[in-house]
Amino acid sequence: MQEIICRIGNPEQLDGEESAEEPSAAFAPNEGSSEDEPSQTTTNNDCSTSWYKKYSTQFCSFFHGRHLFRDADNVMVGGVMSGLCKYFGGSDPLPWRILMVLACLLSYASLALVYLVAWALIPQARTADQRLQMQGKPVNPQTLNEELMKQTAARPAPVASSSVRSNARGCLSALLVFALFCTKLFLSLVVGGFFLFLTIVFIGLLFFSFGGTHLFGDEYAETPLMELFAANPDILSMATIAAGAGILCLALLLYSLIRMMIVRPATAETLPPSRLSVVRCWSFWLTLILSGALAITLLVVVFLRINAIKEHEFHARNHAGGYFLYFQERRQLADSGWEVKKYDNTNANGKLFNANPNLFAYDGVSEYMTFQQADLSKPMRVVIERREPFEPGYYHFEAIGYAKSQGGYLYVRTPQDTLVQGIPVDDVNNCGNMARMGLDQLRQTSYFAEVADSINYTEWLYERIKPFSYIRSASFYHPGGDLSMGVTNVPEYIGLPVTQGATRKFGLLRMNVVRDSLKYSLPLSLTPTR
Repeated sequence: MQEIICRIGNPEQLDGEESAEEPSAAFAPNEGSSEDEPSQTTTNNDCSTSWYKKYSTQFCSFFHGRHLFRDADNVMVGGVMSGLCKYFGGSDPLPWRILMVLACLLSYASLALVYLVAWALIPQARTADQRLQMQGKPVNPQTLNEELMKQTAARPAPVASSSVRSNARGCLSALLVFALFCTKLFLSLVVGGFFLFLTIVFIGLLFFSFGGTHLFGDEYAETPLMELFAANPDILSMATIAAGAGILCLALLLYSLIRMMIVRPATAETLPPSRLSVVRCWSFWLTLILSGALAITLLVVVFLRINAIKEHEFHARNHAGGYFLYFQERRQLADSGWEVKKYDNTNANGKLFNANPNLFAYDGVSEYMTFQQADLSKPMRVVIERREPFEPGYYHFEAIGYAKSQGGYLYVRTPQDTLVQGIPVDDVNNCGNMARMGLDQLRQTSYFAEVADSINYTEWLYERIKPFSYIRSASFYHPGGDLSMGVTNVPEYIGLPVTQGATRKFGLLRMNVVRDSLKYSLPLSLTPTR
């Protein structure tokens, strides 16, 4: 219209000009005269100005009254692209979404951060007037009434179902739905993993609090569970309450996880929650938190109480007899037939047995007893003894041990006398006398009578036996019955004068009583050959 007016002029002016041209027609100048040129130039300038005014007026009138909101009625992720589509006058947000996905891929997902920022900053169109402003429609009673009627009519059947909505939105909608499903699955796995972790922690605390270590044997527990609960009824009460609270907490967590996975989330058309539903929700989560806190607190208290009882039992078992020795070591001694007669200020670490590479086979280890002074300001007093029956005959004993100083002794008590043999002291290189024994000398012992004449064998053998010394006693006659044999550093115990002193570190690997005539070694060794 502006172009037509620019070309032919205003119709009202045309009517006035036609009436004025009739009396002055005779005086009108001829066509093509030079007087028409300035008028034509002015008309062209007015036309170019009207084009600018036309487009600027259209641009301003288009965006006048429009406000940018996120569209809640056609939301896919955050409603940002749908809001931009309506803000710029579009009706279908699908092309906008396709362009956004392509832009995110081409920008290496940097535009996704821009989308998230826009999602956080752009408000959502919640009211009718905001939806009208988003579309650029005037806000008046008529448009508000139309918008409210439209929303009311759309509430009973929002879009029929998620499948219809997905079909309406095409391929991109299916892709976004799949992405949302993967996100939901990932969150479910995270929540499920956390739930599984809490379950394992609860079961572990419950297991150990109820004395579950009894399943591993006497190495970890002494008092049976029922006896412990009978002696401490408060522990049983706390453990029972903790178990009930923990089961309730886990059940509520499982219920919330299942509900989150199968219940459809609320939409914009959903009615606001009632006061009763809010109270139920708060009660649910408050019960879950309180039950979990109560279960964990009581289980920790029960665990600490039982752990204190176990430590007391552990201390009592390891200090039985007035000396400190781990009960595993005590059991190994008993299995080997040895008995502790004295054990004062010995082995501060509570260990008695050490392992050395096997002297009698290529594989395995040989365990041996070692005795070391715990407190250097106090004397160490050790007597380890065993008894075995023997038939009448002539015997001698052989042993493998070591001593770092004078004062380590091996002995055999017969009905008539006590036979004592000192343990040789290591040389300056910490080697025993076996490091200087030849192969023929080794074959004369009851331990290495079957040693083969092999270079490889003797090489690894000498590497293993050189820390030890070989001890052989004189022959003695035994009329039959039990013989007591042992190792000690207490000279008066075996009838020696106290002035001979006692060693601070020594050990015993093997001790055998051998019949002189048959060279028969009875099974009296500390540990069997491996």
